[in-house]
Amino acid sequence: MDFLKYIAIPQSLEHFLLLRVFLNIVLALSLPYLGIVTGTMILSLYYDRRGRVKGDALASRFANDLIQTFVPGKSYLAYLAVLPVLSVAFLFAQMFQNTPAMTVSLATWAFIFLLIAAVFIYLYRYTTHLQTVFLSQEEAGKTMQEFSASNESTRRKAGKWGLFMLFIAWFFLAAGLTLAADPKAWNTTVTIFPMLLSGGAWIRLVFFLLYGLAITASAVPVYFLVWKVRAMGVDAEYHGFIVRQSERIAFPALLIMPIIVILTILSLPDVALRGSSMLLAGLSIVLMLAAGQFFYTMDREKNYSYAIGAFLAMIVVGIAMGTSDQIAIGSASRNHAAVLAVLYEKDAEEFKAKMGVAGVALTGQEIYDAKCSACHQFDQVKVGPAYREVLPKYQDAKQKLVAFILNPTKIDPRYPPMPAQGLKPAEADSIATFLLKKYAPAPAGS
Repeated sequence: MDFLKYIAIPQSLEHFLLLRVFLNIVLALSLPYLGIVTGTMILSLYYDRRGRVKGDALASRFANDLIQTFVPGKSYLAYLAVLPVLSVAFLFAQMFQNTPAMTVSLATWAFIFLLIAAVFIYLYRYTTHLQTVFLSQEEAGKTMQEFSASNESTRRKAGKWGLFMLFIAWFFLAAGLTLAADPKAWNTTVTIFPMLLSGGAWIRLVFFLLYGLAITASAVPVYFLVWKVRAMGVDAEYHGFIVRQSERIAFPALLIMPIIVILTILSLPDVALRGSSMLLAGLSIVLMLAAGQFFYTMDREKNYSYAIGAFLAMIVVGIAMGTSDQIAIGSASRNHAAVLAVLYEKDAEEFKAKMGVAGVALTGQEIYDAKCSACHQFDQVKVGPAYREVLPKYQDAKQKLVAFILNPTKIDPRYPPMPAQGLKPAEADSIATFLLKKYAPAPAGS
C-alpha cells in the first residue's frame, strides 16, 4: 500500500495536526484491547497445556474461561483491533506521502497478519467451546469421539498459529512506529531487514507483550471476582486459583515494564524527543507502580475491588504510551509537515488561479521588510543573530529553513527565541528563497 503515499493530497499544517490527533485516538482505542487479546492468547495456551500435561482441571477451566471471556465475538476483534491497525496504515499514507519511508508497508503488513491472527484466534475460541460441549457428554459414540479428537487437533493448531501471527503483527506495528519516529532512517530503510536489527522495534515489541500480560492479569480478577463472580460460578478453590495466578503474572510484568519504558525513551532519536513524551513515560511508570500496589493491597485485604484500580491504571498506561508515540512521530516529522504545507499552498494557489480567483502574493523582499528586518540584518547583530551567521547551514537545505520559519524554536541561548510570524507555508518558502538567494556568495570572477 505504499502507492497510497504518492496519490495522497498534500496536507496543510492544520490537517497534519488533525492526522496526529486521529493517530492518537486510534492507538488509544486499540492498544488496551490488543494487549488483552495478546495476554489472553498467551495465558490460555499456557494453562491449556498445563491442564493437559499435569491433569490440572483448574488450569484447563481457566484457559477456557479466558478465551471465552475476553474474545467474546468477531466484532470485538474487528472493531477494537483489526480496523484500528488498518487505520494506522491509512494515516501513515497521509502523513508520510512523498517520502521513501516504508512506514505504510509496515503498518499494512501489521494489519494483514493481525487479520490472519484474528481468524485463527476466533477459530481457537469456537473449537474450545465445542470441545467443552464434547467433554460434557457422558456417553459418546465412536463418531463423536473421532470428531472430538479432530476438533481438539484443530483447536491446538489454531491457538498456536493465532498467537504466532499475533506476534508478527505486533512486530510490524512496533517497527512501523519506530521507523516513523526516526526521519534519518526513512531514506535508508527500504526493506524489513534493517528493522529486524532495530533495538527500538524489539524494545517496543517486548513492551507490548509485557503490557498484554499485565493488563490481562488485572482484568481477570475484575471480571471473574467482582463483576461476574456469580455468573462465572466461582467456587472457593477456583477463586483462590484465579487470585494466585493473576498475582504471579502481574508482579513480574509490572516490575520489568518500567525498565522497558525507559529503554523505549532512550531509543528515540534526538529529533523525536520531547519533554511531553518523557512526562508521559514517567506517568506510565508511576501508574505501573500504582497497579502493583493495588495488587498488593488486594492480596493483603482480600478486597478484590482493588483490582479495578489496577485495571484502570493499565488502560491509562496504554493510552499514555500511545500518546507518547504520537508525540515522537509528530516531532520527528515537523520538517516534513512543513514541506507538505508548502505543497498544499502551491496546489491551493494553482486551483484558485484556474478558478479565476486572484490571490495577493507577497514577495520575499516584502516579507523581509515587513517582518524580518525588525530583528535581523545580514551583516550585523540586531535583536537576533546576523544572517551571515545562521544561513550557511541552510544553504543546501531550504526546506529545513522553511520548517524553522513556520515553527521557530530557541537554538542560540545568546538571543531571545524567535516568535512565530504567522506566515503561510508559501510565504515561508518565499522568504526562505529570498534570504538564501541574497546570502549566496557571488560567482568567482564577478
